Amino acid sequence: MIIYFPSLDLQSVYIRVYADGSYNSLPKGESQGGQILFLADKKGNCCPIWWSSTKLKRVVRSALAAETLSMCDGCDMALYLSELLLAAFKTRGIEKSTPQIVCVTDSQSLYEAVGSTNLVSDKRLRVEISALRQMVNNSQVAFQWVEGSFQISDTLTKRGASTKLLRTVLESGKLPH
Repeated sequence: MIIYFPSLDLQSVYIRVYADGSYNSLPKGESQGGQILFLADKKGNCCPIWWSSTKLKRVVRSALAAETLSMCDGCDMALYLSELLLAAFKTRGIEKSTPQIVCVTDSQSLYEAVGSTNLVSDKRLRVEISALRQMVNNSQVAFQWVEGSFQISDTLTKRGASTKLLRTVLESGKLPH
């Protein structure tokens, strides 16, 4: 497989985070989290800059919790990479504000929880949801919901999930619409 790195329009570059969680998918009731971050531009060109597929840090009680913990990990890495990118732009003399971060989820529950002021019933999960809400409220990240068939990180968390979408994106350097 070849990974294609297209030229990006640096004036419109942003970070796109695809995060997914797979509830109770590992031995001992543990869950898997997967994230892939792309540097992308408004023309749909993209380059992978970081990815991970690991066991979540704690056993969770729901699919929402698995999705949330995975997204928190993805957002934390995106914020870190955003600062590195900004520093790289400055050293090259490129005037640019902090790159936008778009977080993509196929979990309707997570998307609604982040966009709501209602508390989730799982008390341990409230902290992570609050952290994501704070990132949105501080304009550090924006959230986008996509159907599961457009969730690029699915293959990082689910045994037997199709790799076709991820392979297509990596080989073409283009994000799906």
